[in-house]
Amino acid sequence: MRQRLIPKRFLPKHLQIVKKLKLSQPTFEYLNSLPIHLKKSVRAVAVYYRTGEISSKGVRSFVKKNVPQLQFKNPAVQFVMFKNLKEIPTIRIFCEDGNHLMLDAESKNSLKIIEEIKRIAAKPDTQVAREQQEVLPNPANFGDRRAGQRLCICEVPGQVPCPKYVPMLNVKHEWKEKKETAV
Repeated sequence: MRQRLIPKRFLPKHLQIVKKLKLSQPTFEYLNSLPIHLKKSVRAVAVYYRTGEISSKGVRSFVKKNVPQLQFKNPAVQFVMFKNLKEIPTIRIFCEDGNHLMLDAESKNSLKIIEEIKRIAAKPDTQVAREQQEVLPNPANFGDRRAGQRLCICEVPGQVPCPKYVPMLNVKHEWKEKKETAV
């Protein structure tokens, strides 16, 4: 049975608005595309903006598009958004030593906000590259041989051999034979 689509004019107003606000899918490539790793001293980021003002337009787009990317790259940092709490849109970055940095985000687009965050609170690219080289691959991962991963657990020393190379013993069958010979 074929489903019929409901014309837009028959949808309730709240469903029409949701369709207009739909963003791109948060795929792995999308989340990984922003190359900003915050410093280890950064513990929280608070974003203050107003919902209806033109001066907060860049901050609203930053919250919708770039905050998920920052959260993905920095899982140890807490991100908090406050709507309609302050008159001027600002971003506060809290450090572990008790200091905080305040960025003025009034009438700035999301690209300028990202550049300021990168300039003030991000690790240098050389440090990020050095940290990525230091990370060793997890030996529990399986999959692609080209990436240096194992295809099967039987390749690990001390594990049960793969049944395609060595026939498995039928434990139940051996147990029954021993029981019959004992009787």
